[in-house]
Amino acid sequence: MSWFVEILHRDGTVATRSALGAKPLTVGRSPECDLVVDDPYVAAHHASVTLDEDGKVLIRDLDTVNGIRDVKGKRYRFWRIEDARPIRLGHTQLRVRSTQWALADERPLPNPWGWLWAAIALAACMATFAWDQWVGAVGQDAPEYLVDLSAGALVLGIWAGFFALLGRLLRGASKFNSHLLIVCCATLAMYAIGAVLDTLAFSFGWVWPKQITVQVAIVILAFAVAANLHMADPRHWKVTRWVVTLVAAGAIAIPPLQLWMKDGRLTRIDAVEVISYPELRVAEPVSVETYEGQWSALREKVANDKQRMADKKRP
Repeated sequence: MSWFVEILHRDGTVATRSALGAKPLTVGRSPECDLVVDDPYVAAHHASVTLDEDGKVLIRDLDTVNGIRDVKGKRYRFWRIEDARPIRLGHTQLRVRSTQWALADERPLPNPWGWLWAAIALAACMATFAWDQWVGAVGQDAPEYLVDLSAGALVLGIWAGFFALLGRLLRGASKFNSHLLIVCCATLAMYAIGAVLDTLAFSFGWVWPKQITVQVAIVILAFAVAANLHMADPRHWKVTRWVVTLVAAGAIAIPPLQLWMKDGRLTRIDAVEVISYPELRVAEPVSVETYEGQWSALREKVANDKQRMADKKRP
């Protein structure tokens, strides 16, 4: 059985590898070391890697300021190698491996048609943007399709480019097409679910589908960010997924809470302002007199709520 000492890049790939023999192997910034590390947080002679008589490998801290630490940051004077988990010397990752340990399975090559799926998703987004512009411009001047579609494509490209750059820095793989596919699918999902909620609001006269539209969009956006982060930096996924969850929960809960503290209600949406095909209408028609009565009652309720809130603010 043979042992090898490896210095890893930030993405987990091997930067340098040296065989470990009977003679202890030293690691540090000094050119005298067997493994030279270009890290200002590593001492000149930082650690020694020793193979004992029992065939076990021991890493010893050579009385340094930063010492040797596990991936969670806990410091050790000695580290006995039992598996292929890396340890930290300063900001450098060091790993010791045995030739008898199993290697990870071979990764499949990326899908050569990944760019095609990304292009199809992007085209679907552009078609959705164009449709939205066309429908919204009924009775108005013709929309500036080129400007609006270019702006939409630019936003999607910047999103995918940011996570692709993050992936290149952290794991050595950009995967721009995959990131673009994720954000395009999230955009299409937001449009599709938004259309379903609008249809429900119009068909049945329900207010709640319009009241939850923003929250649903935040959830979809959070899933997109989580998927992009998992692809760009899978090593820190256990932490980043909770960060995304907490941020999304705050974005959903804080605005209604602030509105409740200010006006005593959770939303400003009190009526359905959706116009769609008359064939989709399921709710019973309402006469003008009934509508005016409901509107007057609602307006009186709003006025009373405002007056009540004003009275509470008076000393």
